[in-house]
Amino acid sequence: MRGIAILVSFLLFPTIANAYDAPFGLRWGMAVGELAGVVGVGNFGKLTNSDLSPGIKELKFINAPKTPSNTEFLTGEFTDEAGLIGLSWTSTEFTTNDRGSEGYKYYLNLKNIITEKYKPQKTKEHVYRGDIQLDDEPYMLFECLSFDACEKYRTYYTLAGGGSIQVDLHSRGRGRVYATIEYKAPNWFESVMEKLGRDQKQKEQLRERREKVKEFDKESF
Repeated sequence: MRGIAILVSFLLFPTIANAYDAPFGLRWGMAVGELAGVVGVGNFGKLTNSDLSPGIKELKFINAPKTPSNTEFLTGEFTDEAGLIGLSWTSTEFTTNDRGSEGYKYYLNLKNIITEKYKPQKTKEHVYRGDIQLDDEPYMLFECLSFDACEKYRTYYTLAGGGSIQVDLHSRGRGRVYATIEYKAPNWFESVMEKLGRDQKQKEQLRERREKVKEFDKESF
């Protein structure tokens, strides 16, 4: 199965260190321009606003110093103040059997790799069909992949030194799966909240300036 190659590829991911380091040979805090220089001209797209996290900008790219062989693309998350604070990896799609058992083994392999490398403090697991969480269903989790409506498995890891990692196995229909891994830097939450606070303060300052302009206009006539 093509997906098994990921076990070799993931040896490129960082080993555990005193701090939670960014994967793929990159560095937390990198500016957008620095990352663009590392991945190379033509290997990245446009900087866009995140749909899920207000105040964050995203950059999609296809190359990094240490990129697993079955990479479809990577996405970096940035704020102006903190630089790179998040990374996500998306695998190429591969085909599993109708019942999805091979896909489930693939998912377990990813989880084992993350657990061994990062020694997470806490772990939460969920399985979804569409947007419905199925954690309490009695059947084996891998059977979900035999349904076209199955969306994903998810395991969320909290790291002792701060930050988090989330592993998802997604279904694109019966027997077609791909994986994603999302890495959040130790300062991800603080950086987002700081950015939102700055944006809110700027909005309040702009509102105050507009009110002063209105008052000036009234006095002028």
